[in-house]
Amino acid sequence: MQIYFNTPKYVLLSIDGKNPCKLRMEDGEASFDDVEIKLKNNCIFLKATSSLVSHIYLAYDSDFGDSHLFLGDSFERGYGDMGWKKKEETKQMFWYFFADDKKTNNLSAFGVGVQPNSIVSYKIKNNEIIVDVNVQSGGSGVNLEGRMLKAATFFSKEYHSGKTEDNCREFLSLLMGYIRPLKTKTPVYGFNNWYYAYGESSYQQIIKDTKLLCELSYGIKNRPYMVIDDGWSINPCSGPWMPNEKFKDMKALSDEIKSYNVIPGIWFRPLKDLSSQFENARHPLNHEWLDPTSEEVLQKIKKDVERFVGWGYRLIKFDFVTVDIYTKYGFQMDDSLTTQGWKYLDNHHTNAEIIMNLYKVIRNAAGDCVLIGCNSIPHLCAGMVEINRIGDDISGFEWERVKKYGVNSLAFRLIQNKVFYDIDADCVGIMGKIDWKKNRQWLDVLSKSGSPLFVSCDPDEATEEIKKDIKEAFSINSSQKHAYFPLDWQTSFIPKEWADEKERDIYDWN
Repeated sequence: MQIYFNTPKYVLLSIDGKNPCKLRMEDGEASFDDVEIKLKNNCIFLKATSSLVSHIYLAYDSDFGDSHLFLGDSFERGYGDMGWKKKEETKQMFWYFFADDKKTNNLSAFGVGVQPNSIVSYKIKNNEIIVDVNVQSGGSGVNLEGRMLKAATFFSKEYHSGKTEDNCREFLSLLMGYIRPLKTKTPVYGFNNWYYAYGESSYQQIIKDTKLLCELSYGIKNRPYMVIDDGWSINPCSGPWMPNEKFKDMKALSDEIKSYNVIPGIWFRPLKDLSSQFENARHPLNHEWLDPTSEEVLQKIKKDVERFVGWGYRLIKFDFVTVDIYTKYGFQMDDSLTTQGWKYLDNHHTNAEIIMNLYKVIRNAAGDCVLIGCNSIPHLCAGMVEINRIGDDISGFEWERVKKYGVNSLAFRLIQNKVFYDIDADCVGIMGKIDWKKNRQWLDVLSKSGSPLFVSCDPDEATEEIKKDIKEAFSINSSQKHAYFPLDWQTSFIPKEWADEKERDIYDWN
């Protein structure tokens, strides 16, 4: 079913959020007033002089039946809702989707190339595939002023043999096109202090964490990272990004971490700042957030990242970069993604263009440091970050969050690992609140998954048993050669059976 080689049944055009008008496409072209739409070589182009275009909807016939199962991606992080679903269970599927016919064992794959200039999603409605090419700027139509926008490049492919997961990975590699995934020099693993400290930390506490990390990684040639999460800056979870009284000197801290043969990392939230600056560059819907279309704001973020690099941090984790733009988390969004009607200071670029420009500013300022995107958008950050956090926060308190957001996200985004980036399915939170018999399973599957392993361990809760288990997990994960995959991923949202060519494990998540 190679739908993108054909002209769509019809096109719907929405201008500035108004009800869409129906257009017919002839020879790959459709127009309405000053708006031109072209489909050429599987790419969609948009041009408008004065109209503020919000969405282009492309409709195609489909012949999916009851024997098909569907797997689509999420807009940003996973919220425990990813998995293979029946047609009537599917909702809005972002970026790509797979349709597996259990009758014939044929797999149909549909998607857009990474780093598109629009937000693309799919819906299966009646006997049609509706492709939503969202070109909004903020919550309004984009003002192209006559610019020709290459909105997206479409791909589709049929697979008639082979493992489903291998075919999925092969198709995602097609979506990368000429863009190469960023690779770390050595596999990334280590500590992140969030899921036991929850922002209550200090210079001395980080050194205590570092000493424990050094002990648990002793003898491993590939050295671990000590990532300092929120709690180090003047304002909790907000800039300006300078140290508070409990940390004082971030360069001295970085140097001391290095003295233990551990690599320092740091977390920040680029688009939130409580200082009195940038009063003319605030987000229209929340004055605590900054407008990413402002050159003043982008220069401030560039200087922040350069400061972290100057302090000696070799891993930078940037967070909240979707909610601070759209004002909603993925689980709060409807089809429109954000409140409608608001505009940035500069509304001449689509949200996708604005977001990718923000990522590029951070990437360029970080140089050869490892970047972890958190609350970032998979299809837009692929090729710009080495690691991407793929699910909502797990917990040091609640086992249900670990299962729902950790295991689910790992299982269904493992096909992205080392194709788009290295996936980060979040930490193992150790603070004495979750039964270690349960939590050690999460540690085990992460260690064998071939993706980065981060542990948040309260040193005061590190029993000899826990230390032994972490040390073994680090030994496995520091090479990331093991690559487990869930065997029951098409029949369970929280798969229990995981295996590679050598081993097979059954986890009791309950």
